[in-house]
This record gives sequence, structure tokens and C-alpha cells, in this order.
Amino acid sequence: MIGIWLAALWQSSGRPSGVQLVELGPGRGTLLADVLATVQQLDGLRDAVASIHLVEASPALKRVQARTLGFELDDEEGAVPDVLDGRKAPFFWHDALELVPETGPTYIICHEFFDALPVHQFEKMADGWHEILVDIDESPSSPYHFRFLRSAEPAPSALTLLGHPRFAALPVGFCAEVCPEARLVAATIGKRIAARGGAALFVDYGKDTVPSHTFRSAFLERMGIRARLDRLLAACNRPRASGAADPAAAAAAARALRQGYERLVGPSAAGGMGAVYRCLAAAPAGAAPPYPFGESGAAK
Repeated sequence: MIGIWLAALWQSSGRPSGVQLVELGPGRGTLLADVLATVQQLDGLRDAVASIHLVEASPALKRVQARTLGFELDDEEGAVPDVLDGRKAPFFWHDALELVPETGPTYIICHEFFDALPVHQFEKMADGWHEILVDIDESPSSPYHFRFLRSAEPAPSALTLLGHPRFAALPVGFCAEVCPEARLVAATIGKRIAARGGAALFVDYGKDTVPSHTFRSAFLERMGIRARLDRLLAACNRPRASGAADPAAAAAAARALRQGYERLVGPSAAGGMGAVYRCLAAAPAGAAPPYPFGESGAAK
């Protein structure tokens, strides 16, 4: 679905060339592999992608990502080269977004990236915001020998980190989490898109009522996940080259597909994650909102 979103956005942006495709925190590389599988089927977009960049700090995950993307590594434990030649475009690994060169329109994917960044936690008291700290707990009853500790005095850092008016109206006893690193990364993404064009898609956990966000279920439904499910279900009963489809295997495959669909878009009360995740897109100032974020009812 994200590959389709990327293709639609690229077409609506005038089909630019020299595209940089970037993923922050690619995990095992599965999402990027799926996106590229879609890109490879579209001649125009496939030729427009000039380079693919993975922002990853973990050497171990870099190796996993390289293998997921189809690269054979000579050294099982060695570092992944900074660049590997792909079928159409080279792949680059970087430790930080700032190291990705600015050479063309940049399309950035962030899936559960911001949620993994470190946070500062504060509790509002009558005299201001006190930071929640981690202290050593040497008591025998402590399983991990750590404990949370509230700072004795209001934290000076709260003047900057919690300076936005939205925090002033929060009641005493409220705990707030802020992530300075996320702000820096978001600012870097915004400046890059403003300067070079492109867009960014953020998919992550969230409960905040940020303007123009959408539930992941709404995003996937508008991108045609139901139609994709119907095609896959029809394929379950399609005869194979070796003969007719096995009814038991077809039923099991269809059941797994329906369960996967419900897990992606279903409500949390039913075990789904459709309302747990939020989707947020960023585009250059003055550009039309990326589909489907500009659609009526897309923002929840």
C-alpha cells in the first residue's frame, strides 16, 4: 500500500526524476522490500528512482536489511558496505538522516521510527514541571535494581521542552513525554522537503489530536487494501500449474489473509491496530495535500 501511495504521489507531483527514496529505521527491511517490489513494476517510477537510502545505526540490522533486500554478504559478521549496487539504483546506508546527500526530490518513509526515540518525562506539580528520572534501586525486592524518581525541584529543561502553550493548561499530576530528538529529525525532514521537493509519510503509535492526521485504517482503506484483499482471496482458489487448488490449503490461506486484514485495519477492541496507529504526511508548502490526506473524512 505504501508503494502505491508513493507512486500516486510521484505522478501527482509531475513525475520528477532523480528521486531519492529514504527510510528511517528500516527494521528488518521488509517494508522497504515491499515498497520496492511495487516500484519495480512501474516503469516510470522505477527509472525515476536514482538512489535508495536506509538510515540505520545498528550494524546487525544493516546486515539483516541487506539480506532482506536480496544482497549476498561475504562476511556473516562484517559491516555492510556503505553502498551496494541494486538492479536499478544503488543502495546506501547512513547512521543519520543528515548524512543522506541532498541531490533530488526526497520521499521519506518513517514507520515506527519516532516511537523508538528516547523521551523525557515530566510530571506537573504545583510549582512547575518536575522531570521523572531513573535511579539505582539496591533493595533486594527490586527485580532490575532501577526505580523512577521525581526531581526535587522544577526542571529547568522544561522551560524549553514544555514551552508550548498546549502544556500550560494541563492539570497538576499530569505526566507529559517529549522527545527533543524527534523535533530535530522532523525539522530536518521539513527543511529537506522544502528545499528539494518530495514528501514524507509517518506511521506510528499516537493519541494526540494533531491536525491533518488519519488513522492507519482510513489510510489503508483509501489506498485500496480491501480491493487488494479481494484479489488475494480470489487467487487462493485459482488452479495451480500442478492442478486444482487444495481446498484445505486454500481455506487456510484465505483465513490467514482475513486475519491479517483485520489486524491491520480493525478496531483495537477486536485486536486490530487500525485505530492505534496514526498516519501523517508532510509535503512542500503550497502543494496539495498528499492523497488520501486531503480527502473528506480522512482526518480523524
